[in-house]
Amino acid sequence: LFVEPNLEEQKRLTNIYTASIFLIGLTLAVTQLLINVGFAKSGEELTMRMRKLTFSAILRQEMSYFGYESNSIGALITCLSTDASSLKVIIS
Repeated sequence: LFVEPNLEEQKRLTNIYTASIFLIGLTLAVTQLLINVGFAKSGEELTMRMRKLTFSAILRQEMSYFGYESNSIGALITCLSTDASSLKVIIS
């Protein structure tokens, strides 16, 4: 580029290289955005699926299961919210 003795040719080559680098950067930015959106969406879907499966497993328990102090309503709700959230943190 800088070995070119013609100044106009240097400017033309500089513009070509600058545009090429800009397009590469723009392509990488769009690609990274799509990757981040894909991971966020899959993480949300996995979290929701885990919450649904956990909730359905809780509903299938015998009535005596809910009589234990360790299985109180608050503990079960905490289990639903924190376990799925922990999984989401691990994924993302």
